[in-house]
This record gives sequence, C-alpha cells and structure tokens, in this order.
Amino acid sequence: MTIISLVILAHLLGDFVFQSNEAVEDRRKKVGGKKFKQHILIHFALLVAVVALVSPLGSGGPIVMTATIGIVVLIGHIILDIIKDMYWKPERSTEWLLGDQFGHFAIIFLAFVAVRREPQMYVWTEYVEYLSLLSKFAISFILLFKVWPMVVGGLLKQLKLGEEDKLEDSSLKRAGAYIGHLERILIFIFIVTGHWEGVGFLLAAKSIFRYGDLTRKEHRMQTEYVLLGTLTSFIGGILTAQLYIVL
Repeated sequence: MTIISLVILAHLLGDFVFQSNEAVEDRRKKVGGKKFKQHILIHFALLVAVVALVSPLGSGGPIVMTATIGIVVLIGHIILDIIKDMYWKPERSTEWLLGDQFGHFAIIFLAFVAVRREPQMYVWTEYVEYLSLLSKFAISFILLFKVWPMVVGGLLKQLKLGEEDKLEDSSLKRAGAYIGHLERILIFIFIVTGHWEGVGFLLAAKSIFRYGDLTRKEHRMQTEYVLLGTLTSFIGGILTAQLYIVL
C-alpha cells in the first residue's frame, strides 16, 4: 500500500498545503485561469516526485504502476476541479468540500484497483517500510490539522449563530480550535492503539465540562451548535484513524 499512500499524500499536499485560500477564491472567479494551471502543475510535480520515490523500490513494475495511477489521478483531478469551480456555491461550501474530496479519493482507489495486478516485489524492503510509515503519518497529520478543521469550521459558519445566541461568558482566543485539534489527535491515538473505549470516555468528559454552560433553556441553539461541531470533529478523528489502519 506504499504507492497508494504516496499518491494520497501528494493529493493532500497539493490541495491543502501548497494551495492558499486566496488561490482557491481566484480559481472560482476565473475557471481555468492562471491559478488553476498553477494548481494542476503543482499536482503534476508532486506525482512526479512520487514516481521518483518509488523508483529505487525495485524493477519497472512499481514504476509503471505508479506512473499509470498518477496519470489517471491527474486527469480525474482536472475534471473534478473544473466541475467544482464552475458550480461551487458558498452556502454549500462544506458539502462541496466533502464531495470534492470523496471524488478525488474514489478516483485514487479505483485507479489503484484497476492497475494493480499482482503484489509488487521490492528490493529495498526497509526503505519501503519507512516510506510507508512516514506517508501514513503525514496523511493523518494533514487530515487532522488541515482538512477536518476546514470541514468543522465551514459547517458551523453555515449555521450563522447570531450575537444574541452566543454564550454570555468569554472564552480564550482560538480555544475551540485547539480543543478540536487535541480531541481529534486523542481519538486517533485511541483507535490506532486499539482503545475504542477512550473515544467514549473523551465524549463523556467533554459533555460533562460543557454541561454547566448549556443546561439553560435559552441555550438550546448553543447546545446544538456545540454538539454538531463536536460530533463532526469526532467523525473526522475516527475516519482518519481508520484510513491510517487500512493503509
């Protein structure tokens, strides 16, 4: 699974690390413009880097397979991005983000399944093991700290909680974001180490801590707001951990 892990990592780097929010906004204003071409060029360069990393692994089999997957993924990426840029709606930003990423991941897995014929023989076994482990951790890091915060933030922003509906007491700046990061990494650790009961304990602990703030009748909207953000964050941690285990 080293090859598919590297292709997924290349995709996440191109979409969430080497692409700014300003570039995304510019792409939507001018479909197929300069920023779009730069985005595709970055993905092409990352896929070339993947092929270069796979080259020392063995004979031509892994190289040909990786190159074929890269070409299919790149073409699929271009098509999906054009569709997203043309029909994207700001009021449905979270749905578009999730749908777009689901489409990209589906193309990667389908391309891998279609091209893969038999297990590949590698010469540098130790190199493969370290490369696979590194790519899996990098994928998990990007998902936990870049992708899922965007999903949670976009979803909560769509709710448009008014000033009159917010809690009266003040809170630390960016405390919610840091709490989200910590709970996702804890969930990831619990699941990867086989301690699912820790996820339940974490959810119960967070509910107890917020109980005093959200028990009053007039705080029903805040309760729904916090609950939606918490559950979405938990889902992100669980799915990331499961992807790590599968890869």
